[in-house]
Amino acid sequence: MLFDPEPKTSRSDFFDREVELEKLENYLRQERLVVIYGVRRVGKTSLMRVALNEAGIPFAYIDVRGIYDSSGNVSEQLFLKGLISAMRSNMPLYDRLKFDVKSALKRIDGIRIRGLDIELSLGAKVDTRDVLRDLDAWCLSNGTRFVLGLDEAQYLRYSKYYPMLIGWIYDNLKGLVIVLAGSEVGLLKDFLESKKSGRPLGGRLKFEIMVDRFSREQSLEFLRRGLDEAGVKYGTHEIEEAVNALDGIAGWLTIYGRYRRAGRDHGESLESTLKEAQAIVADELNRLIYPSKARYMLILRSIAKGMRSWTEIKDYLELKDGPITDSQFNRLLDRLVKFGFVEKTGADRKYSLVDPILDRMLRP
Repeated sequence: MLFDPEPKTSRSDFFDREVELEKLENYLRQERLVVIYGVRRVGKTSLMRVALNEAGIPFAYIDVRGIYDSSGNVSEQLFLKGLISAMRSNMPLYDRLKFDVKSALKRIDGIRIRGLDIELSLGAKVDTRDVLRDLDAWCLSNGTRFVLGLDEAQYLRYSKYYPMLIGWIYDNLKGLVIVLAGSEVGLLKDFLESKKSGRPLGGRLKFEIMVDRFSREQSLEFLRRGLDEAGVKYGTHEIEEAVNALDGIAGWLTIYGRYRRAGRDHGESLESTLKEAQAIVADELNRLIYPSKARYMLILRSIAKGMRSWTEIKDYLELKDGPITDSQFNRLLDRLVKFGFVEKTGADRKYSLVDPILDRMLRP
């Protein structure tokens, strides 16, 4: 169902991303390192999960942000637990693909495999590299590959361990494919390329996929198809008004469609969508821009008011909050870009807000 709020796992439920999907599936079969970029809620997770399920290659999908949100960190042990949990979910798939996990990991003390179940023994000390090394060896011996899919991978930046791990996998484990995805695009690029993080991809060949917003026509067709699928009657002016408000952000369009599917009329559905979306964006802002929230909000509000150039935004901030050095201002503005709230667009590279919901929240 197009309006299912969960990330898609089947091509039949995935709308329009055929070009990106074909490209990613080809990369999974032929390349070693893939990075998927895109702003929040445009379908990166669905793209990754559909491709992983369709490619016919053993894989483990790990939601790195989920680990971080539940524990406040992404330690090596938590990462390993996430890997084993992901493999447990895929045991039926491994069985269909003749991927013999028990044989691959037979030398690892502390991992128990019984039938279609796999788990870490209580108190076991298992090295993630040993697990990955043995998976790689089995793949190379049996002419296959294993994909490690890391969603919201920018959360790995909190530990020096992961840049080294990614570089080590790329250099030494030829049967493993790494797929990284992230919605805080600037932070993910910083993690992968900066000297501070150890430049895990420095000098290493990577293949990139950018997932863009839907075009206006794609957004309209997404709503048409989803509403038809749900048996909901609608007017052309209704879906046009929804797209005007929600732009090409698949996540917001899905929420609107979900309300319509539940029996609410257009006006109520759009109002409820905007209310829910604003709460989500406000929560993300509060988590990501603390502790300099006041200055960040002034910068965002200036852009919502129509100020697009560096000078205009800085002048507004100083008018409202007092003098600020160029370096301090650059650091604040740069972080908003890296967090995925602000982007540079057009030939003149002016600043704009990424999400129409954020623009609506801040608009005077």
